[in-house]
Amino acid sequence: MQKKLEIAFHKAMLNIYQQAHTDCGYRAERFRQMVTRHGGLGAAQQLLRSAKYSEGFTTLWEAGRLDISMENLVLQEQWCNLFTQEELAVAKKRLLEHGYKNIIGIASNDEAVMPAKAGIQNVP
Repeated sequence: MQKKLEIAFHKAMLNIYQQAHTDCGYRAERFRQMVTRHGGLGAAQQLLRSAKYSEGFTTLWEAGRLDISMENLVLQEQWCNLFTQEELAVAKKRLLEHGYKNIIGIASNDEAVMPAKAGIQNVP
């Protein structure tokens, strides 16, 4: 089951690469190479461990499209169980620091980031 979820997440990561290119004209080649080399899960974990924002995150923020960022993807309910609470907190913090509040798939419990139990919830 876990392996199928990781494969599906890998495809979702490649999909956001394609969507960034189609919607924003942004060809995130380093991101694609990282996903190809380390798998979608490994690439996301590496990006979340970095203290710096990725070039792709900044480009998507400038384009007003953080909805297709890796940070937003990992917080979606179907993927969040692949990540630690610390990784989810980093993703959420980055989005909120850049004014993105339409985070779908997680519930906010003060400081904690917890997977949503029922339905889709927005973070206020």
